[in-house]
Amino acid sequence: MSIETQQLHRALITKDRSLPCARYRSMNEILPTLYLGDCKAILDPITLLSSGVTHVLSLRQSPVYMRHPVNVKHGQIFIDDTEDTWLLDSLNDAMNFIERAMGSGGTVLVHCQEGRSRSASVVIAFLMKHFQVSFEQAWGYVRRRRPVAGPNPGFVDQLKIWERRGYW
Repeated sequence: MSIETQQLHRALITKDRSLPCARYRSMNEILPTLYLGDCKAILDPITLLSSGVTHVLSLRQSPVYMRHPVNVKHGQIFIDDTEDTWLLDSLNDAMNFIERAMGSGGTVLVHCQEGRSRSASVVIAFLMKHFQVSFEQAWGYVRRRRPVAGPNPGFVDQLKIWERRGYW
């Protein structure tokens, strides 16, 4: 395990407050290769390029198109942000997209409309699975990195189910 991974794992488990708490931005760094943001983030090619983003995963009700000629791979998962929307059906596709991107040395931005619920839920799920931590640990870490993050109650319940199932 690298030093960075050890520090992150410690932060996830111990609620380490030494990590910087970001104010509201269109995107916030969760890991060096994982960002969480809103729909404005994909409209800013300078921020995408300066952050090293190579892949964007959009979680929206309808298609979203990147307007700038940025060489970024774009995945989309169509999902509503309602308490009765079944998130678990989308997690496998989301995990595959993120893992493939990172596996190829890429940096991923996961976004939804406001960067609060859908995208935060997927990022929390990724941290849970990748670092084998609880929902509460992953959510606490994400909240410290992006304070506006907050999965809707239905997504929270489903992420807890996903944790009990062993991340499948």
